Amino acid sequence: MFRQISPRSDWFLPKFEGVQPEARRKEIFASVAIPDVEGCGGFEAAYEVWCKYLRQPIDNRLCSVFSGDIADCNLAPFAESSKFNFEPVFSCLEHNAHFTSLTLNSTPLKKSAVKALATLLQCNHTLKQLHLVGCGLDADAIAALCEGISENKFLHLTHLDLGDNHIGDKGIASLASLLGKCPNKFDYLNFHDCGSGKHAVDSLLSAIVEHQLDSLSYLDLTDNKIGTKGIGDLGALVGKSTTLSTLCLSTSVFNSDLACSGTTLKELRLMGSLSPKPTTFTTFSALRMLSLTSCNISSEFVSCGILAKLRLTKLDLHDSVLDADSFVQMCGLLEKADLITSLNLARLEIKTSSKGKQLSDCVAALVNARLPHLLELDLTAHPRTPISKGFLPVLAFAFEHKTLTSLNISGHGIGDACATALARMVQSNTTMRSLQWDENGTTLNGLQLFNMGFQRNHTIVSMPSPIFDLAKEIGKSQSTAEEVQRILAEISAHLALNVDQRHADELALVHKYEAAKEGEKPQTTAAAEKPQAATVAATVETEAKLQAATVAVAAAVENEKQAAVEKSKDAEKQKEATYETPPSAEQPNHDKPKEAGKQKTTEEMPQATGTQAEKPQATETQAEKPQATETQAEKPKEAAETLAEKPKEAEKQKTTEMPQATETQAEKPKEADKLKEPGKPKETEKPIEAEKHTAEKEHKRNVASVKQYSGREASNHALMHSLEAALARMDVKTSLSPAPEPPAEEV
Repeated sequence: MFRQISPRSDWFLPKFEGVQPEARRKEIFASVAIPDVEGCGGFEAAYEVWCKYLRQPIDNRLCSVFSGDIADCNLAPFAESSKFNFEPVFSCLEHNAHFTSLTLNSTPLKKSAVKALATLLQCNHTLKQLHLVGCGLDADAIAALCEGISENKFLHLTHLDLGDNHIGDKGIASLASLLGKCPNKFDYLNFHDCGSGKHAVDSLLSAIVEHQLDSLSYLDLTDNKIGTKGIGDLGALVGKSTTLSTLCLSTSVFNSDLACSGTTLKELRLMGSLSPKPTTFTTFSALRMLSLTSCNISSEFVSCGILAKLRLTKLDLHDSVLDADSFVQMCGLLEKADLITSLNLARLEIKTSSKGKQLSDCVAALVNARLPHLLELDLTAHPRTPISKGFLPVLAFAFEHKTLTSLNISGHGIGDACATALARMVQSNTTMRSLQWDENGTTLNGLQLFNMGFQRNHTIVSMPSPIFDLAKEIGKSQSTAEEVQRILAEISAHLALNVDQRHADELALVHKYEAAKEGEKPQTTAAAEKPQAATVAATVETEAKLQAATVAVAAAVENEKQAAVEKSKDAEKQKEATYETPPSAEQPNHDKPKEAGKQKTTEEMPQATGTQAEKPQATETQAEKPQATETQAEKPKEAAETLAEKPKEAEKQKTTEMPQATETQAEKPKEADKLKEPGKPKETEKPIEAEKHTAEKEHKRNVASVKQYSGREASNHALMHSLEAALARMDVKTSLSPAPEPPAEEV
């Protein structure tokens, strides 16, 4: 399975400047084994080689994870330890032709690691995405990385994620120079919270408008200050770009004099303490998703009706602040829009007053909005404004909703009433796929009630256990802890069954689509396929058994037929050899057939029957008259001349057969009696008085034998026909009757 590395296998080792590692390289090659099938472009083997060369410990976790077919080299989970060394990893990635993405989010990088990463970007040809969010990069690190990217003409980066790195104005200037000089066309740029000034961001936006206008689809400049010139360039970018679909800005920038007509902008994400101006949204005709995170939404923004005019399908207001009156008004606007499919109100702080609307009024407004196309609803409670028992109408809304697939109601402290309502909802709701209900004060009794209802659900495939509530129950007693663990095991097992059924339904839909596309009969669900498959299998098994039985019957009948034919042939041969006696010389030539095809019938059967009738006389003649042997030796010659077409050949055959026949007559007289036809009366022995009457008696016996043979042939044919009729009723297609022979003519 493993092979030693040959000197030609060092394709993954670069040329070291100022170092001659020939002896060291041979030593490393001799101690490393590479599998025949290398995953991720030989990353495991190259990593082991570099660790041995740099005398660094090998991290077995990397070897086990990056041994398959993974396109994203995500090193963030392994870099949590301070002892992790990036130098051997970046060195082996320099010539790796498999990975297309490198992720190091939230991983602090030292100067040595940054230098190795810059060298990697100078040599690699396949990376397209670089994720370095929150890596603690400074201006010098950004300058080194930009230099490495610009020097590599074969590197085609399209995804650059450098958010949450305080690179300052110098770092932004390096990025602006990179965007202006680099021939790459970037699709994704994230410069969130880079800690730069207005002039640096203005130069960055100017470079984006000049060189990345026709390729950029995602731009994040949140928490960055933008000057007047930069706002003008941003308006030009949004108005002229035909590819920009997502824009992330701070509300302070958006509320400035931003004049643009975003014809292609579909997602707008605003973050900040200020409320956005409604007049700026009038030009975004294609906008479908609006996110207002951590915003203090004013009543003016809601009352202008912009939420109904934009025809939004997704609205995200998490971690924002809104008064109760504005919330009730917003629910009325969403009801008019009638297009919302996703509504995120997680940790939304609703402010109430003694004279205004209360939380119960907000819940009633949300329920009355209906939202017939809603798929996802997140109502995670804010720590300062939990709804508590007034939240139960929302559960009734989810109970009756026909399209809702995801629901999050964590943090409201409803108690066991929430578990009871959910138990009733999950039994009848057939669309819910995801459910979260932690931090509601659920006890063991509520968990038991929910489990009883959940066992009747067949659609939910994602449901985190309410660990926060159950942790309090587990600490009460050992029996309570065991009961909680048992119920959680039942819920997990039922979730696994729902997941399997979900996959089966999706596979059935794929088959149905393929069948409809090919013009065939569409397949039904997996549950309907099982009985159909069982019926087909039973039918095939039954047909196989019938076919096997038919073959067995046909084989048995064929064996019987062959045995009967062989038995009849043996009997006829024995008759001819034992009792064959030629007719008298004086017998007239009446036995000669008129046609050559009837020779066998007139030649064999009369002689055989004649020998049966002649047997007593021949035995007595041998005892009384020894000269009878000479007479019998002369008779075959005359019979051969009259019955055969070739007298000479027939004469030789008869003369050789007659001595054997006379000996058999003397040795086995009893065997002749057994071979006679059943029902035939045994003839009495009559001595021959005179030689002159022999010919006349022989003639009479031959005539009787011919008539008897004709009757026996007729009975045999009748028996064969009856047997064929019986086999026809058994559906056995075979024939037992031989070819019909012409009947013998009477003498």
